[in-house]
Amino acid sequence: MSPYGHPILPLLIDFRAAQESVAAAPLPHAEGYPGGADRAAWHLHEGARVFQRVFGRVPAGCWPSEGAISARALELIDRHGMRWAASSGNVLHNCLDAAGAAGAAAAP
Repeated sequence: MSPYGHPILPLLIDFRAAQESVAAAPLPHAEGYPGGADRAAWHLHEGARVFQRVFGRVPAGCWPSEGAISARALELIDRHGMRWAASSGNVLHNCLDAAGAAGAAAAP
């Protein structure tokens, strides 16, 4: 299943997620969407609801819109009971590199 309405989940949650895959990505001046994490959760819930209505079963995974993932988006997908998420190798590689760099920067 895909999130309802095809939103870019990482950007709904936090504009800075763009820099997880492209460190030098320019960001808007706004802090983010008001209630973005709640909106992202709604899009996942609604997408799963439509999937279940059409296919008669709960979806096992998620193909995020445009393959866009971030650490927080993957956490949200997991909290919605999805066991997998599909993306491209390049996006995943950059996301994992950013997560590793953030973890290394946060380590004492």
